[in-house]
Amino acid sequence: MLSAQFIREQEKLVRDCLKKRGSAFALDDFLKLDDERRKIKTETETRKAERNTVSRKIGELTKEKKDISALREQMKKNGEEIQALEQKLAEKELLFEKQILEIPNILADDVPEGRTELDNREIRREGKIPQFDFTPKSHADLGAGLDIIDSPRAVKISGSRFAVLKAAGARLERALMNFMLDMHTAKGYTEVS
Repeated sequence: MLSAQFIREQEKLVRDCLKKRGSAFALDDFLKLDDERRKIKTETETRKAERNTVSRKIGELTKEKKDISALREQMKKNGEEIQALEQKLAEKELLFEKQILEIPNILADDVPEGRTELDNREIRREGKIPQFDFTPKSHADLGAGLDIIDSPRAVKISGSRFAVLKAAGARLERALMNFMLDMHTAKGYTEVS
């Protein structure tokens, strides 16, 4: 995930990457939202600082037995303004957090432009491509047929391009993780959890 500061400082780079990906993400709207959010945050902090100053002044005047009714009224008004600003800020923060997660990471320079994996270019092939006397099924079709991959459930939980593995599929994934850990720790890596 990119930070808001990085996006602001490297706006051209982010725009270029969005264009290269063919993304429809509305960066202008995001930057406007970020600016509004930051202004509200600054205003909220300013109001809180004013409240603290007035609160100290009330304490001093109370010790001197002076009239503080005007300051109490000012504190009440200030408190209402802070509450309204905090509510507005919470709404902006929620929208901001949702949008910033949608901004894709920066691409490497050698990544081709494109919207789908069909726009990728093949760099090389390894090994001999097997030839079959039947039409092979994709792993998704095999997994669904064996009832070890549940893509419709994954879409409901996380969105497209995810899979819920179950039964033998879940055991296979766990076995691959164990194999990877065993292989690397045997080479001297330290396992940390």
